[in-house]
Amino acid sequence: MQAVDDSGHVYLARELNATSQPKLRIGRLSPQIVDARPSLSMHAENVSRLEFVVASDGAVWASRRDGLSRYDGAAWHVIEPSKQQDSGNPNFVFPVLAGLENVVLCQSNNEYALFQHNRRVAVAPLRKLIASYRSIFSEGFPPHFSHRPNGQFCITSDAQGNIWLVQSHQALVYTNDNWLELATIAKNGGSMNAASAVGNGARVFLSGSRCFLADVSDGKINLTDAPSNSGNPPSKFGIRGPNASLWIANLIALPDGSRSQRAIRLGVDGPLDEVVNNGWPFFADGEVLWLADMKDGLVANRFSIWREGEIRQRLEIPGISGVYGMFSDRPGSVYIWTTLGVHHYESAMANGLYVSDKTFQLPATFVSHSQCYSPLAGFVLPSFGFPMQLKFIRVPQD
Repeated sequence: MQAVDDSGHVYLARELNATSQPKLRIGRLSPQIVDARPSLSMHAENVSRLEFVVASDGAVWASRRDGLSRYDGAAWHVIEPSKQQDSGNPNFVFPVLAGLENVVLCQSNNEYALFQHNRRVAVAPLRKLIASYRSIFSEGFPPHFSHRPNGQFCITSDAQGNIWLVQSHQALVYTNDNWLELATIAKNGGSMNAASAVGNGARVFLSGSRCFLADVSDGKINLTDAPSNSGNPPSKFGIRGPNASLWIANLIALPDGSRSQRAIRLGVDGPLDEVVNNGWPFFADGEVLWLADMKDGLVANRFSIWREGEIRQRLEIPGISGVYGMFSDRPGSVYIWTTLGVHHYESAMANGLYVSDKTFQLPATFVSHSQCYSPLAGFVLPSFGFPMQLKFIRVPQD
């Protein structure tokens, strides 16, 4: 997980899954420090569950023993105190999804709690919550937002203000005060995994055992077959790339029986561009798309950088066992997390090429040689006056 606050501090977090008590360790680094290799300051906190998200104001939300809390970089603040159940055990509320406009969705048993600006709006089953507070969900998860599923569901809105929900491998859309269900794929034994708006949101890309471009008209869901999101891509919901385009990962079969990685840029009518044998879409820095080489299902340290219709640069990032995550605090400024630390690259040259600026050392507790996919959020922080995309793809775990 990564976030940047208004002072320019960069935050990372790691899950420590202890047998008796889960722990969330948070580190802070300061890019403005003159030292070329500053180290992280550390904060460790026991949490009741390992689910945590980052709100659009940069605060970390987690479930602690005393209740749902947010960490603002200096201290934890209780948002919702724990309540005792009939059994005497606390009834924990834990965060599951964070959007724009400081919208955070939390779960408690079979119900969901909607928060905005650190205040609880309502508690209800998810579909009822969306139907009752459609405008808040539209603000929190607009078409241009970099959406992601949390393992249980995925939410996005389209240009018409319809709310799309993928839950329990089913795709639904809330439109004209009614829920419409995508039954075609379910009848054929298929399943849906994620939904993400394409372009300006005129259509939505539905990813699953079959993939579609979808929209709603006259009370019906209209479907067009779309390229599959194949293999084990870094993002099964697509990467929001230059000009709000949506890039997906795909495999192409070669004559010798092998398969090559292909990146496809989707438009509302289908594929617009493709980049073959240069990796899968992994991260977007403004108008620049970073394509990651995949090896044995993991993100390797090699990147191809696509800009203005062609590969402009190739970089190999120092470190072993691949890349844990990437994020940006401003256009042309990219941080890459590997086992050797957090590497900062800048694109300050006239030709737009990235050069290594500095490396932030990591404490031993942040370094691991194993990787896994993380359900944490990708999000945009508006406080810098421009859309700043922060993506978290992988975290090290014990």
